[in-house]
Amino acid sequence: MRRIKALDAVVAAVFLFAAVSSLGLSSKGDQVRIDSAYATYIYPLDEDRTVTVPGPLGDTVVRIEDSTFRIVSSPCPGQTCLHMRMGSSVCCLPNRVLVSLDDGNGGADAISY
Repeated sequence: MRRIKALDAVVAAVFLFAAVSSLGLSSKGDQVRIDSAYATYIYPLDEDRTVTVPGPLGDTVVRIEDSTFRIVSSPCPGQTCLHMRMGSSVCCLPNRVLVSLDDGNGGADAISY
């Protein structure tokens, strides 16, 4: 039987910490930040709404509901964005729309396009 090395334990601890930390992503104080080619929009995560976001290819529709968000329609050719599940962000790259969680503290997001 193989023994666990120290570096293996550290890597496992980091992954466990990341998994546990991600459970709190949809807490009530969070906001949804929608960045498009033309503007940035911020909405509370705990208020249900549908947002139409203009992009270079046309309008992308984002649905915020039950403290989650998703893209419900987009003019992009592949339609991959419609099948993305909410993690910390979902995006429609061809239409240059990024939807992400924002803690409301004004911190910069590490995601850019």
